[in-house]
Amino acid sequence: MEEVYWRGGLQELARGLGGVFSREPWLASMIYYTLIHISTLNPALVAGAFAVGLVDGILADKAA
Repeated sequence: MEEVYWRGGLQELARGLGGVFSREPWLASMIYYTLIHISTLNPALVAGAFAVGLVDGILADKAA
């Protein structure tokens, strides 16, 4: 369900916002996904969220 929200919902919403996010919607979902994990104060988790957000976002964008 998490991927449906981040990649299916948020990423597609970003595509409709215009600007850089219309061309690169994965960027918006990656930034937001990483920012959400900053509240844990766990650097490894934040770095992992950045990497996973980047890869999953790009893959979801290419599949769309």
